[in-house]
Amino acid sequence: FFLMIRRPPRSTQSRSSAASDVYKRQDVERLLYQLTFLSEEEILATMEAHAKAPEKKVAQQLLATTIVEMLGLSSNANEFVLSAQKLFQTDISTLQGKTHDEIRAFFADVRNKKAFSKPNTTSAEMNLVEFLFRQAVRSSKRELRRLFSSGAILINGEKVLLDDALSKHVTSFLLADSYLVVRLGKKEFHVFEDKKSP
Repeated sequence: FFLMIRRPPRSTQSRSSAASDVYKRQDVERLLYQLTFLSEEEILATMEAHAKAPEKKVAQQLLATTIVEMLGLSSNANEFVLSAQKLFQTDISTLQGKTHDEIRAFFADVRNKKAFSKPNTTSAEMNLVEFLFRQAVRSSKRELRRLFSSGAILINGEKVLLDDALSKHVTSFLLADSYLVVRLGKKEFHVFEDKKSP
């Protein structure tokens, strides 16, 4: 078994000093050539469509769907893509004013939720930093504290002060007493769901 790494046509490899969206377009094009078996015609047509409407992210969606299908998850590929879109396109903080049933309905079709057992509320040490560390969101508490200090972590769509992340019990942050949505930067999401959630 061997994997042949394809390269984009030479004319597409040079990077200009233009805006970052140009860099991102070249990155996703390179990955389409290297990680998929799509024809050059398909890739070029996709990149042309992407250049006309980059906000639709057609190239990124094609890359994600194709890789999921190659991993043998073709029947669920579209569900994974739609689930990711739902999280990235929704202001999670707006769920705060919803009813429990509305919140559960929102998360019903979100894929890759991580089940957890809701900590005992009398366990004072189970603050937000401790919880995220135990859930392996990051490998060290120091790194988590740094991320909270810099505002790089959003909890349910809102920034949480480091003092609150260290002093408040994790259950005080749950949506509908069952869900916790953690976003790091622009691309990383973690959705936690209480195992006992109906």
